[in-house]
Amino acid sequence: MNISLFENAKAALDLFLSPSKLIPQPDSLFRDDWQERINTFLHAWLRERQLSLNLLTRDHKRELVLALHADNTQSVKRGQPLIDLDPATTAVQMDAAEAALGRAVRAVRAGCHSAALVAALRRPV
Repeated sequence: MNISLFENAKAALDLFLSPSKLIPQPDSLFRDDWQERINTFLHAWLRERQLSLNLLTRDHKRELVLALHADNTQSVKRGQPLIDLDPATTAVQMDAAEAALGRAVRAVRAGCHSAALVAALRRPV
């Protein structure tokens, strides 16, 4: 049985997949890269707290944002956006706020007692 075809395929795959063939990039390429600084900070922050990025709670995310600001991981120019908000999330929150406002307006117009008005206003947004 001739297995030379398989050996050639293995040799070709070894060229692409061998980690010893990877050429490390000099640190100077990434020293002033703001994304690299944030990634480095983020991984250290997660490691110190023994957390995983995909398991962060809302409180963890707030703490992380505050820590990023405190660490001064990037220089910013006036008017430069720092974060991008997901428009879908914003739209959902806006719809919920409009619904809450609508409930409150209907309660006031219907002349509900104050307890009913308070209950309508306390519904989650």
